[in-house]
Amino acid sequence: MAYTVEEEITVLGGLPVVCKAWFSLAEPDVGIWYTYMTDYELYWLPSKNGKLKSVPTSIYDRVEASKYGLKEIEEQLFATGAV
Repeated sequence: MAYTVEEEITVLGGLPVVCKAWFSLAEPDVGIWYTYMTDYELYWLPSKNGKLKSVPTSIYDRVEASKYGLKEIEEQLFATGAV
């Protein structure tokens, strides 16, 4: 079973973004013992009209190239209690 979480977090040392992430629950019968992030999308903080605008690909590239980028996102989402 998968579910979606949408939270405001920071990436790359303090850049505030909204992260929409998909998580799958643990499946011990197939050897997956913990909840894990399957995919994510990053958006700039909502504007006055409330619409989310996706961050450019260059931000994704920097996050994924960072040593702890994806792990940092996952940890922040777990820390908010949304997961």
